[in-house]
Amino acid sequence: MAHEFAESALMEHGLPYRSAHSAAWDPDLGALPTAEHFGAHDLAPLGAAEREPFAHWPVLFGKEGPVGELGAALSNIEAVVDEILRSL
Repeated sequence: MAHEFAESALMEHGLPYRSAHSAAWDPDLGALPTAEHFGAHDLAPLGAAEREPFAHWPVLFGKEGPVGELGAALSNIEAVVDEILRSL
């Protein structure tokens, strides 16, 4: 749920779902976001409960993701989206 909410909110702020830049695509693998070319889907927290929500950020973007935990019932998801936007 956090992934979908954040993804949607980021798109409302003008980010594409995925980058259309050729550097972010591989003909065989599909979308391969980079630190320069990414979309809302790539910035949103991971959906897998067994992983940290922003475990993918250091690998994809070379920096840590938003700090802190997602609140119970996603009570702080808007603050998390704001932090994602500030990090861009």
